[in-house]
Amino acid sequence: MYYETREKHPKEYLKTRYYIATFDEIVRVIRKVCETLNYRILNEDLTRREIFVEGDCSIVITISPFGREQGIDLNVDTYTFFDFGKGKRRIKEFYAEVAKHVSYKGVGLHGWTN
Repeated sequence: MYYETREKHPKEYLKTRYYIATFDEIVRVIRKVCETLNYRILNEDLTRREIFVEGDCSIVITISPFGREQGIDLNVDTYTFFDFGKGKRRIKEFYAEVAKHVSYKGVGLHGWTN
């Protein structure tokens, strides 16, 4: 199954999350979170603000900078047709782990994007 977070998603758990950090800080945090959650970083394209990781699912992490605030969106592929909630759990645990390292600001704060 495939899950994609975005700014105006009708499901709360699939909305963009925002954190108070610089771009460089959030990239360091994402690297640490990937290590903690046993994801291997396959590619970083910081010009496009994307990081591709793989573990028991694949995730494309997109960072949207808004000054001192960074939005994070996740595109998760669980490689299965029925994942029994695995994709939802991976999204929630990723966002929760990021919030352990930087200040969480909110969800879906910029309704004019996506």
